[in-house]
Amino acid sequence: MAVLELALLLLAAFALGRVAERVGLPALLGMIAAGVVFRALPLPTVLPGPALLDLSSTVRIGILDLVLLRAGLGLTLGDIRSAGGLGIRLGVFGMLGDAALLTVGAVWLLGLPFDQALVLGFLVAAISPAIVIPSLLELLERHKGGSRRALTALLVGAPLDNIVALVAFGIALDLAGSGDTTVGAALLAIPWKIAAAVLAGVVMGSLLALVPRCPTFLLWLAAVALTVLGKDFQLPWVLSVIALGATVRARAPQLATAQGDRLKWAWTGAQYVLFGLIGAAVELEPLAGIGVLAAAVILMGQGGRMLGSALATLGSGLSRRARLACALCFVPKATLQAAFAALPMDQGLSAGGAILSTAVLAIVMTAPLGTLAIFRGADPLLLDDAQVTDASDGATDHG
Repeated sequence: MAVLELALLLLAAFALGRVAERVGLPALLGMIAAGVVFRALPLPTVLPGPALLDLSSTVRIGILDLVLLRAGLGLTLGDIRSAGGLGIRLGVFGMLGDAALLTVGAVWLLGLPFDQALVLGFLVAAISPAIVIPSLLELLERHKGGSRRALTALLVGAPLDNIVALVAFGIALDLAGSGDTTVGAALLAIPWKIAAAVLAGVVMGSLLALVPRCPTFLLWLAAVALTVLGKDFQLPWVLSVIALGATVRARAPQLATAQGDRLKWAWTGAQYVLFGLIGAAVELEPLAGIGVLAAAVILMGQGGRMLGSALATLGSGLSRRARLACALCFVPKATLQAAFAALPMDQGLSAGGAILSTAVLAIVMTAPLGTLAIFRGADPLLLDDAQVTDASDGATDHG
């Protein structure tokens, strides 16, 4: 059953992706729309086997590993050193600003208790690596100079955004539920969890770099293994997979280049599955009674993210265009919200339904608009910035 559904989803995602391109929109929007339609249409269940949506989370994570591995293989140590501080600030400041105003809005407009508003804030604040990272990789292929520095910093910051959001979400959920976890103990755990995740990726990457002509499938299996271990030990596995790719790039550059090209080819087909499944994960039913208040809360969060991004890029040496582009690239939400939106309700929180509905609405609002913000907003801003930089460099050389 899952194989037939996957074939239908692929066809729908490919068709609507092409339609989106024909009308001047990013193909990704059409793929997500195909998933939403796929979920809404009743399909026959005469064939045996599990349904595709039952396997959706596993399939999405497997493809996301491919994306993260490709991102790591494209990062050099020089890129990371150059963008490290800025990348960390972009990954942390924007998310905290988003979560802070989401929490305020949830208390003020939705009437949630503060501890449960924190759960909503950190859940909804997280960006979608499944949308953001492939989009950044696409932009990196056609940008240079200062624009490339900004995009590399965003690639460094994207997994950190998710790490901080997930850790904070777990803390808030524990405090709102059992109250067994203390904030101090959870905060002390963050540094060693990040260090352990990076170390696991570095060790795995160092071993694979020693394998002559290491096959692509083995690299991907290593990424999947790091993901499983990360989940078992509650480590930020997204960072582990990127560290794996970056280590292979540092120790075996030729292998990394070859594998990056193969993964880029694999992504050509896998993107239809990933974005189609993200769309299919969106449940529209909870949106019926949410009203405009949740939308206002989400917009408040976006305002906080813009402010956090402005603070993160202050004094960075980036132009105003590049600074605005950095803010626009971190709008989309989908992956973590689709994966964890129902967890507060499953944990028995009284506001679980409101949190679920707000998270779903955040996907519906920011996945399409955020994609447009990247390709219709950030992309031209970075192109203009590169042209200004080139003109300035030419004038300096001439002088």
